[in-house]
Amino acid sequence: ALDLLAHSTANFKGSGLSGTLRLSVAPSFASRWLLKRLDGFRKRFPSISLEPYVGSNVLDFRRSRMDLAIRHGSGDWRGLSVEKLFDEKLWLVGSPRVANALKSRGRAIDLSKTQLLTAHQRRSEWDMWLKETQGGGSVGNRFISYSTQALALDGAISGLGVALADYRLVEDDIHGGRLTQITDHVLDIDRGFYLVWPKSPVVDAKARAFRDWLVDELP
Repeated sequence: ALDLLAHSTANFKGSGLSGTLRLSVAPSFASRWLLKRLDGFRKRFPSISLEPYVGSNVLDFRRSRMDLAIRHGSGDWRGLSVEKLFDEKLWLVGSPRVANALKSRGRAIDLSKTQLLTAHQRRSEWDMWLKETQGGGSVGNRFISYSTQALALDGAISGLGVALADYRLVEDDIHGGRLTQITDHVLDIDRGFYLVWPKSPVVDAKARAFRDWLVDELP
């Protein structure tokens, strides 16, 4: 009750849009999309000091003292308020050199001699990709598994192999010529990125401001 009164009083006085907002962000979303756009948030809300922290574990908001989180998954985090930002649709991407080598072998893309780059927890996506594009098959030991998907995409840019990525996270790299889309096939998965916060009768004004800005920025 006291928290509710404090939030309501702060918002009524117009002081809700100042202070510090602590945000925990999934690594791939942070490095591939969010961080390069935060200057826009700062200019729109100069009185809010945003503190982003990179992390992927489901949060204990009370213990971590975070206000918001952006997480990758299926959205089934019990006891938390969840808003879907977007569903992931995965493309096969690689550096221009790797893409040209694959396409030069003929019309069909042959992944048998290529390293498949992924995060540890996302290896099953390659099974789904092979099932849809090649009728199945095993990826064997051709994985290079990273701790985060962001590192897997860095590996693809470096020419170490190919990766699966949502367009939103590699758009700048494609326009900059660091990555290219190798096939037209798009893999729909039952996961995406979500904005997550503690259940509360009142949402902090700073958190609402960030949410509104974030939704406006997403394509």
